[in-house]
Amino acid sequence: MLWGVSGPLFLLDYLGAVAVALAVALAARELTGRRARGAAPDPVELAYLTDRALLACQVGMAALHRAGVVRRGELATLSVDGPPPPRS
Repeated sequence: MLWGVSGPLFLLDYLGAVAVALAVALAARELTGRRARGAAPDPVELAYLTDRALLACQVGMAALHRAGVVRRGELATLSVDGPPPPRS
């Protein structure tokens, strides 16, 4: 018992306060229109989020190789065959 309030009454008051706070937050979000929007992440960004820089670098190099811009050489070297594709 907390300050003369019984346990079930306290829990009902607490749940009521949570419901009111949730309603106010949802109403404020609806009125302001603030939502997480944006472009879908590209493969390099997803690779960076998954395994940081190493996988992002590998995905970027694979995309350039698939586009025919670079080719593999000896001992993990790359040779440039042409200009980079747009938005690379």
